[in-house]
Parts: sequence; C-alpha cells; structure tokens
Amino acid sequence: MPHYVWNYFCEINGVPVGLAWYNEVKAFEEQVLSQRN
Repeated sequence: MPHYVWNYFCEINGVPVGLAWYNEVKAFEEQVLSQRN
C-alpha cells in the first residue's frame, strides 16, 4: 500500500509513475548521453 502514496506523489508532481520513469531514462540515454564522447 505505501507505493500508492508514492505513485500519487509522483503523479501530482509531474513525474512518471511506476516503472514509466525507466522509459524516460532510457530515452534520455539514447538522445543525450549517446552524443557525448
């Protein structure tokens, strides 16, 4: 049940809920980190 509180907190603050944040990180890595040397 505590994860429901965390998910709500993330949702009201515009942060991806659950494992959706992983897709955000993966996209960042592909777009930004891949351009670095």
